[in-house]
Amino acid sequence: MQDEKIVKLYWYRNEQAITETSEKYGHYCTKIAYNILSSNEDAQECVNDTYMNAWNSLPPHKPSILSTFLGKIVRNLSFNRYKHERALKRGGSETALVAVLLAAGSGSRVGLKIPKQFAEINGKPLIANALETFQNHSRIDSVIVVAQPDYFTLIEEIKSKYGFTKIDKVIAGGSERYLSSYNAVIACSDDNDNLLIHDAARPYLSERIIDDLLTCLEECNAATVAVPATDTVYVADAGLSRVVSVPDRRLLMNAQTPQAFKVGTIRAAFSKALADSSFVPTDDASLVLRYLPDEVVRIVVGDSGNFKITYQSDLER
Repeated sequence: MQDEKIVKLYWYRNEQAITETSEKYGHYCTKIAYNILSSNEDAQECVNDTYMNAWNSLPPHKPSILSTFLGKIVRNLSFNRYKHERALKRGGSETALVAVLLAAGSGSRVGLKIPKQFAEINGKPLIANALETFQNHSRIDSVIVVAQPDYFTLIEEIKSKYGFTKIDKVIAGGSERYLSSYNAVIACSDDNDNLLIHDAARPYLSERIIDDLLTCLEECNAATVAVPATDTVYVADAGLSRVVSVPDRRLLMNAQTPQAFKVGTIRAAFSKALADSSFVPTDDASLVLRYLPDEVVRIVVGDSGNFKITYQSDLER
């Protein structure tokens, strides 16, 4: 009886799969659900090999059209089972945390033959530092790496060499940073999940910053990292030749990453921004500030170790 309740729970949460699967095939799909939920395998392993097991378990002469829906059904049910297992470990929360590492930039100002994020420092690719932080953080469930396709193979090699098992997707970046962020956002399926967007050019991220961002997301839908400005900042004229004003430095902060969002919040901000003909690309948190004015963007204080590598001299810090 308990198994039947569990199957119904998972099954009815997959409305799209149900809609596409007519009632005529419902008994086949219920059998598949039982197979998935009764598997003794780890849920993620279950996703990988359940398709053939479920298909083969069905009676002969099964309708061929069922195969059209089977892959989606298996993925949905298996992923929901995985979320359920994760929720039990977390005391009931099914919200996933996805970390995005933006690594699609050319890094031309550093003056290397390859993008700076793939340069080796002390025998280790720079990108591996942030990936290691994500891999070791207990609350991060999966990682999306955004890069130019020419470097996909190298990323897979780094993933294998260092055991970065949380890397779930490697996707193509855009021509500008904001497009790379957007590609990562649309690669996320659940608007209720939490999303961290981090620059690979900031390799020395601390777990404390991630923890503080997650604390903010318990109270709001967007948060960013920043440190107090230490230099006086001028506002110049259009020709950058004359000082127009001097803002109060006590109110100024220098932005860092990661920036954290509910997926649905940053998705909505991007939707409005890309529909705006006057949109000027900025960082992701600024999109929420401009296009979702009712949303609060909280600030987490960063640290000097979370610096951005921009020039050759930064590699020696």
